[in-house]
Amino acid sequence: MAEFLVTIHTDEKLLKFLLTPKITIDSYGYSIIPVEPSCDHCGTRLAINRNSSNPTGYALFDRERLWEVMCENCKNRFWNGLKTYETLAEALKHET
Repeated sequence: MAEFLVTIHTDEKLLKFLLTPKITIDSYGYSIIPVEPSCDHCGTRLAINRNSSNPTGYALFDRERLWEVMCENCKNRFWNGLKTYETLAEALKHET
């Protein structure tokens, strides 16, 4: 299984997926919860555009699924040296 990283703020489709609000339903009705991408390891809020003051975010993929999102520090700590792509489409072209 070959893992690779995709920079979050440079892939519009990935960013749209990560920013989709979550809907929870219970016996009282439903709630719409806005989403702000954050590191799955340390909870740091991640950049959603190039001009953000938040750290760059990365999504960890293999050929089958998105595993986690992480900040620059956690990327360097846990996945240092892993190939990083600008978009998921670019990654899938190279990772075949």
